[in-house]
Amino acid sequence: MSDQSRKRSCKDKIRHVNPHAGEIIRERRRFLNKTQVEVATNAGIPQSHLSRIEKGKHKPELTTLSKLAPVLNIPLEQLIDRNQNTKIALPGLTSLQFLVISEIGKEVRSGQFLRERLKKQGIKNSLPAFYQLMARLEELNFVQGRYETGETDGYTIREKYYKILNDGIVAFRETRDFFNSHNLE
Repeated sequence: MSDQSRKRSCKDKIRHVNPHAGEIIRERRRFLNKTQVEVATNAGIPQSHLSRIEKGKHKPELTTLSKLAPVLNIPLEQLIDRNQNTKIALPGLTSLQFLVISEIGKEVRSGQFLRERLKKQGIKNSLPAFYQLMARLEELNFVQGRYETGETDGYTIREKYYKILNDGIVAFRETRDFFNSHNLE
């Protein structure tokens, strides 16, 4: 069977695009910590088209979904509504956010401590990228940061310290439980 006839027969079997496809795509993109531009470019579609899909302003065709699914590493079936009720619940934290929150634990940790721990895990974010990540966690009300002033080698320095908030604990547990319930073995 040729690719064209396979696509046609598959399209004939599909009656509806999942009404939550845009939401699923947006959640998955955020989970992967990717921008619309990155996903759209990798899928070969315009970023404005992806934006309209995510906002629910445009119902994507199967060909568009078949381009997005591999980029987002999700099965195409999740974007197709075979029973009118399909919706995936993705965890609220990216893998990097999950790692940062796990490194903070029950303690108050300095940004420097967290950067060193991430570096040991093989994650080498730039200083601005690290603090952008932490600002996002603060914005989501998952962590709280505060500055402390200290002195090193005769220089006054300000270091930011972080602790997990209740919403962060909940997000951490939900993410952990999500991956535990989707065991790949």
